[in-house]
Amino acid sequence: MKSINVHLKIATVSFLAIVLAGLVWLGITFVSRKFGIKLFENNVISTMGLASCILVCQYFVIKKYNNGRFSFDFIGLAFKQNSFKLLFIGIGVGTLMYFSWALILIVMKIVKFKGIGSTFCPVYNVTIGIISALVMSIFASFSEEILCRGIILNQLMQFKGKIFALIISSLIFTMCHTQYYHDFSALLSVFAMAILFG
Repeated sequence: MKSINVHLKIATVSFLAIVLAGLVWLGITFVSRKFGIKLFENNVISTMGLASCILVCQYFVIKKYNNGRFSFDFIGLAFKQNSFKLLFIGIGVGTLMYFSWALILIVMKIVKFKGIGSTFCPVYNVTIGIISALVMSIFASFSEEILCRGIILNQLMQFKGKIFALIISSLIFTMCHTQYYHDFSALLSVFAMAILFG
């Protein structure tokens, strides 16, 4: 029997590791509900917990296939001299896009902004909302980049080429978002974003 390609094996193990991470997190939330702990029903804690489980699993996958060492170089995410500059530019562009999207929704009257500090929207709620969105974005995006654009995309590119790797990693990225987007057109836009990110 022909042995499986090492790059396909790493991508497959990485994918199975996120399935395991999801099951572990599901088990943690199930047990916590049995004991009446509703802390995990909070979106921020739930996202951070799942992302942390994914990161831990990917850490062990990288170590296993990189001679017992964890290295971002192994997954094509090497830090260079200008990496932090590019990181902050990326954060700035992402923040600008986030506020632009909010502005578009307000102008199109899809959402209504009722002011900071009014009875409808206290300052505390706005502050907590902004901090929560930032924390969730950092945890989720870091785990998604390591998984989809780090391990899976890079390993599949070495296995079958760029187009194949881009499509499969984007499908996995989209599949990871089915819990948030239940509409086909929304999932199609997530797939398109995954292609663009890849």
